[in-house]
Amino acid sequence: MHRSTTLNLLLRTCPAALDMYDAHVPYDREVYQYGVAAHAVMEAIVKQPDHDPAELAESVVRELVTNGRSFYGHAEPPMDVHAATDGRDVALGWLARDFDGIDPRWQAETMLSVDRNWNPCEHRNAWLHAIIDVTGPCTYEDEEMAVEGVLHRDWKGSWVTSADDLHTLQLKIQTCLVAANNPDAAFIRRQVTNLRTGQTFSEDLWMDDEGRETLAQWRRDIAHVCAQAEAVGPDGRRVARPGPRCGGCPYVLTCSDATQGLPMGWTCDRDEYTDIVQLARYYAIIDAMRTEMAKTLRHATKEAPIIVDGGEVGYQARVTRVATDDAPEALALAWFKPDNWSQWQRENEETLGLLAAAKLGAGQIKAIGMVLFPGRGDSAIAEFKEMRADLEDATLTEKTGAVFGVTKGK
Repeated sequence: MHRSTTLNLLLRTCPAALDMYDAHVPYDREVYQYGVAAHAVMEAIVKQPDHDPAELAESVVRELVTNGRSFYGHAEPPMDVHAATDGRDVALGWLARDFDGIDPRWQAETMLSVDRNWNPCEHRNAWLHAIIDVTGPCTYEDEEMAVEGVLHRDWKGSWVTSADDLHTLQLKIQTCLVAANNPDAAFIRRQVTNLRTGQTFSEDLWMDDEGRETLAQWRRDIAHVCAQAEAVGPDGRRVARPGPRCGGCPYVLTCSDATQGLPMGWTCDRDEYTDIVQLARYYAIIDAMRTEMAKTLRHATKEAPIIVDGGEVGYQARVTRVATDDAPEALALAWFKPDNWSQWQRENEETLGLLAAAKLGAGQIKAIGMVLFPGRGDSAIAEFKEMRADLEDATLTEKTGAVFGVTKGK
């Protein structure tokens, strides 16, 4: 049985990742947990539209942090409280911004399945299936007609979710499954919602000749991916492709094919390796491993760094200079030099708004100072140096943050 989530894993990484997924090899789920929580909250709200969303969200959080969730019959440990509450805030934040809200006709977490001939079937007999976040009726209306269709929506917790997500394999699988289970639908409304920004990206696929040919092509493409997922070697294992595709693979730290592909005893001598392609493969694998290690270590070092030989790994305080709240006004005053500042403010609110929206950093403010009061080194007029310093003092303030990484011992 194929799932849209596992086929997406295959496309992002390599076939060997499916072996580890099927074997339930553990991996760090911390980075995904807030998304899981946001989905769980949205599921509860869609299923119970007459209940108070905030109360539902709190009950979901309590369940996640005390009992965890069950995914495809496999119990997961209780969720980190911060991840659960972050997911709650993301879901409720979207609900507060969305003007349409929740349609009471929607259904949450709908499981749709088909056999190899794309005929709807029961889950136990499925060749391909997916759990779809939201399905339900929808309407297309204009001056000439009103037509009923079927909607499916995918909640996304990533900041970078965009209209491009409508064209992913996951969404194409969902559309094909919805079409197979709703053969009389006049059109299918395909949607992806960015819970972070509140944007919903939508596209209507009409079930005319052109739309049906589009579906047919998507089904052929999906079948190719399924065939690759089913292909195994004489040893019964799927093929591994260590290299750039290790990036983003949750199993890279436990994958023997990735670790065995690394050079042993390498002295970093530039003349030691003449195969630049192999060297690039090593680099890609090591970079992927570094990324996965960082996910675990960022969580492990929240309270204190880990001391290692010659230094430490974790968060270190870093002081940076950032713009003050009054920086736009101070910069405008220095740049435009108005005779009547109060009048200028009233007449140029849009200019001040633009400066505030630009969120200028220390580098840009220093560059503005160099234009207003030019000169570097010995050639700089002492008065100009002092005026630049005064401008920076009026527009910049120190902010202490934290940066994760390796700190060498002194």
